[in-house]
Amino acid sequence: MKTLVVFGNAPVLIDIIRSLGFSLVQLLPPSEGRDFCYQDAHMVFITDYVNSMEFLGILKCIAKDTPLSGVLSFSEYGLLPAALTAEEFGLRYAPVSAVNISRNKAEMRNLLKEKLGHGIRFSQVTNRDEAKAFLADVGGAAIVKPIGGFASEGVRAIRDQADLDTLSSAAFPVLMEEIVEGIELSLDFIGTDDGLIPLGVNEEVNGGVRYHNPYVEAQHVYPARISAEVRDEAIEFVRQTLKAIGLDYGPSHTEVLMTKTGPVLIETHSRFAGDFITELFERSTGCNLLENYVRWAAGETIQIDASPKRAASIHYFTASPGIVKNIKGSFRFRSHPNVIRIDLPLEIGSVVKQVGSSFDRYGYILVSASTNVEAAEIAQQIVGSITIETAAPH
Repeated sequence: MKTLVVFGNAPVLIDIIRSLGFSLVQLLPPSEGRDFCYQDAHMVFITDYVNSMEFLGILKCIAKDTPLSGVLSFSEYGLLPAALTAEEFGLRYAPVSAVNISRNKAEMRNLLKEKLGHGIRFSQVTNRDEAKAFLADVGGAAIVKPIGGFASEGVRAIRDQADLDTLSSAAFPVLMEEIVEGIELSLDFIGTDDGLIPLGVNEEVNGGVRYHNPYVEAQHVYPARISAEVRDEAIEFVRQTLKAIGLDYGPSHTEVLMTKTGPVLIETHSRFAGDFITELFERSTGCNLLENYVRWAAGETIQIDASPKRAASIHYFTASPGIVKNIKGSFRFRSHPNVIRIDLPLEIGSVVKQVGSSFDRYGYILVSASTNVEAAEIAQQIVGSITIETAAPH
């Protein structure tokens, strides 16, 4: 029996691994232990793999009696430990160097500028004076990002001195980039021994003024509502980017802006997308991407059909911050023929906070339809028909 190692609390992956008959070793950081739901027939270790290499010692002990066949991670903080595990035991995964580069936005931008000539202006700034100088260089407005952030946490626009003054000294160093406009897309790939396989193009719609952080995604549409030419341009751009980084083996998730002057990289990761995008892929193509990922990690040969047969969309709910006083219409659409699932974990008295990152969103609707335009519009219409009334706390 093959034994797979999983970093992080990933119930979907765990279920797939167990249903395929594989054995499992799961490692959790202490911060995820509280929310962990133990399932039978696998080993679980709680260890701080973010700040310690102790996990390798644990796995070496296990491997003396039970050979390890594969390693996976959906957790952002599990990506580097997974790469180190693969390197130690000769398993399939992205190289450690590529994972390190992908998790440091400043180093990645420097590498891509050197290798591919990526044209967006950027700078890693260490204090407010350097930030002010960069703003002057790019015309007075820029995007600020944490060097190693994800889920849009800490991403914000700086458009004037007042915005700059709100940055705390503790926020530095940060990555600053010029502001560019365009269609935001995300592309998942899997690199195998046969090369990089593109897994379609997802459209990302940000929350804008509806969210405290306007860069947090409010909707995904799969496949994206773009022309074949734009799709092919995005795929080729990401393919070249992944090769330049060395992230051409294993899964990857890359976000890009398609601007009038060409594609611009937002970020990339050595994992598949979150936000149920892998489910959108399956609803559209009929191909279970996560099962294929598990099989690939276990050393098996996989065949992925990424051609869309239908379309799917997920749309997150919005509400004014405060205490929930009333919810109207949440049951009305549960039997809608296009609705796959409505998840609205709010009730009277629940607290709705400002959306500063993807983790702050509190519910969604997932739909499927024959076309991407139809799926996107149905999701928007239903979300707009469900009312969440809030009031400021006393």
